[in-house]
Amino acid sequence: MSGIVGFSEDDFPRVVRVIRAVESGGMEHPFYQQQSAAGMEMLTGKSDSAITKGNAGTISVWDGTSTTLSDTTMDVTAYARLGDIESGKWVYILPTSHGFEVIAAEC
Repeated sequence: MSGIVGFSEDDFPRVVRVIRAVESGGMEHPFYQQQSAAGMEMLTGKSDSAITKGNAGTISVWDGTSTTLSDTTMDVTAYARLGDIESGKWVYILPTSHGFEVIAAEC
């Protein structure tokens, strides 16, 4: 046996999700647990500092229920494509094939 493992194109998103989950702190990490209605993993967080449009910045990942969120102490770097984000603002971030991207931010 050659030791080469294959998987179908349909399995690729699942494989990527599991690898990212393990690299980000394991299967209990909020990245792995939380899913949006569309089935894509989405994280809730707060910007650690101001991020200008077209740049990336550090986001603290928060987890819990909609009324009892708490800081997980895990941070990700996310790209702000849509506009400037002030420090300490709530954001939703989505993992993409090239990293995390802010998809919505508190005004």
